[in-house]
Amino acid sequence: MSAVTSEQHRLRSHDFRAPGAADVRRVLAAAGDEVDGPWEAACEQLELDPDPQALTLADLEQVTAVIGRAGGVVGLLARSTTIRIATYRELAARAEQAAAPPWDWARRALDELLRTRVPSRRRLQEIADLDPFCSELRPDLDQVAARAAQRTGAAVGAINILLEGAQGTAGQHGMPEWMVRVGGTPAEWSFCSTIRRTRTEHVVPDAHADVLHRVNPLVFHEGTASYAGVPLLTPRGEVVGTCCVADVRAHDFTAADLAALAEEAAVVVQTLEERRSARVRRGELSD
Repeated sequence: MSAVTSEQHRLRSHDFRAPGAADVRRVLAAAGDEVDGPWEAACEQLELDPDPQALTLADLEQVTAVIGRAGGVVGLLARSTTIRIATYRELAARAEQAAAPPWDWARRALDELLRTRVPSRRRLQEIADLDPFCSELRPDLDQVAARAAQRTGAAVGAINILLEGAQGTAGQHGMPEWMVRVGGTPAEWSFCSTIRRTRTEHVVPDAHADVLHRVNPLVFHEGTASYAGVPLLTPRGEVVGTCCVADVRAHDFTAADLAALAEEAAVVVQTLEERRSARVRRGELSD
């Protein structure tokens, strides 16, 4: 199979396109590191031609997945592109013929803001040091997500880590199966992205009436009707993610609900800081 351009890999139903090889390499370059080294190492491991023009979309997903497992800032950036490619793959398989949402100026403006945001190397390094996607942490973070959903009466709970171009799920309860397989969602669909900007709680009691989210594909196609989230704010002042809940019905989240989410977010931050301390003791990180 020959390589094709990212524009050919476009879902009109979701106004979403999969990244091409040039997009992927541009994202990886935001790490400030040499891209060719990890790129060529991943291609060699997979026995693929390292020429970006020779890689198919399936090849790109494999390459970014391998680079993502290497960790560090470049690994986080690779993870975000893997999520975007996998999102396209899942939706193309089951929702390609779905009706497109109506054009909406507010949604387009938000999409453009999120797509063109300049990556913060310092924030990404903070996430890399905390290592939130470590398999050892997943059971604990899944439990926190389940408690958050139970305490607020919501159907879905999640611990989301805000990457560049996507959010990655570090813990979940009740999420749709395809989202679990993908491991996150594109940044421009993310309710949590607002929290990265505002650094405070964000509540959407009725997404179908919300000016920013009424044509969000997660609302228009997937049925998300309400959301509440609070930031994961580290002691060094970085918002690395959210503790959030969502539901398929409108939901008036109360002050008590937000207090419960804040308590669970504090548990997540403590868990991540303990992971960082353990890595320092093992010599994986400098203190």
